[in-house]
Amino acid sequence: MGNLGTPNGRYCALNKTLPNFNCRLFVLVIFASCFLVTCGDFFLPSSQSVQVAPGSVEFFQRDPKALVRGNAIYLGSCANFCHEYSLPEGARLNLFDCSWVYGDTNAEIAGVIRKGLKDKRMPGFGDNFPEEHDLNKVVAYLRSEEGSCDAIL
Repeated sequence: MGNLGTPNGRYCALNKTLPNFNCRLFVLVIFASCFLVTCGDFFLPSSQSVQVAPGSVEFFQRDPKALVRGNAIYLGSCANFCHEYSLPEGARLNLFDCSWVYGDTNAEIAGVIRKGLKDKRMPGFGDNFPEEHDLNKVVAYLRSEEGSCDAIL
């Protein structure tokens, strides 16, 4: 067939309109661009953080003001009563001992706070919180304090 416009005999239509155009480089750039667009997240670290739902426990774990509010509610409603550290060892329930007895997911912990535990000293608080997401802020605070458990376990 003969030479069709390139040194290796392959035809590149853009060589006719752009004499200095390098077809191989163009194909390589297109291939690399397509590869990075489709597979780049697997190979390149993401600069974006994982999105969490507004109002969720995970959302409030990233908000220092929400953790302060969760701590304040905990201190005013829990720590001064059943979870007080001045109670005798057998009479108090330590929420920061790295062991969750009645559920360990955020939803289970929130459920215990909301509904309480029958035959235990844990009353249900229902939705009796001053602000809309206070229950999740309390759970976020409790979760923020369990970071020391990683060193123990």
